[in-house]
Amino acid sequence: MGESGFLFLLNGSNNYYEAYNQCIDDANYQARSWISYASTLSNYCEKIGSKFILSIVPNKATILNEYYPLPLKYGITPRLQHICSENAAYIHVPIDLMKSHFPEQWFRRNDTHFTYFGNINYVNSLLRSLDIDVALELKRNLQNIEHVGDLGVKFSNVMKEYVRFPVEDISSGETINIVDGAGMHTGVTYANYNMDAVTDKSVIMFGNSFSERIPSWGMSPYLARIFNRYFFHWGSEVDVDLVRSLQPDYVILQTCERFLSSIPTTIRPSLVDIKQWPSLSS
Repeated sequence: MGESGFLFLLNGSNNYYEAYNQCIDDANYQARSWISYASTLSNYCEKIGSKFILSIVPNKATILNEYYPLPLKYGITPRLQHICSENAAYIHVPIDLMKSHFPEQWFRRNDTHFTYFGNINYVNSLLRSLDIDVALELKRNLQNIEHVGDLGVKFSNVMKEYVRFPVEDISSGETINIVDGAGMHTGVTYANYNMDAVTDKSVIMFGNSFSERIPSWGMSPYLARIFNRYFFHWGSEVDVDLVRSLQPDYVILQTCERFLSSIPTTIRPSLVDIKQWPSLSS
């Protein structure tokens, strides 16, 4: 537990805290590997008429340095610092925005993930990075919802918080579940169609729990309001064969700072055998 009751990760399989003290040579190797992977995908997508973005969600500790209960050698993990220094158009890491714009409001207190405020503002930042000239507005009519976060649940006396969420929300359209196992995360796949979307554009998102299902606490419900066709796969690698089959306007690989130690190894992981956008009538 850090300042003001904010809960943070310490260890875990991705060595959360140790990553802020990582050997620079190791950090640079991981960063260069991610940059090479993203560059390859950007070039591939450009050839088939799609725009690619690698979007990296910063750690809660990176945005709230002063709230973390232990000293951080660097305010940002060295590997993410290296990636940011690349200043590539296909890399989206809104650290400056998050640290300067009400930083304590982006993350849930008892969770590693975004609040409603965080989701809306991150999505809007991502849209700007894609050169899409639209933005979602924050709703004013909010309610308090009791919530046990992914960190709060780890305590013997479960720690709950009240999270602000819109009383009435806009429909995100209709979802076709392609892979949706109960309690499953990695591998979840679906297509969403929204006739009332803000744009007539299509996107494939390869992401994780920051994106999530529809509906959920993640960004996907909000992205589904922007894009007429939204295809999501819960995974850490991009399948270029799927991209070529669906021919979306945009391709997003969304990961987060703490997962940068796991380097993608292929652009053809053969995720799902789909040759075209699924039909609502099927």
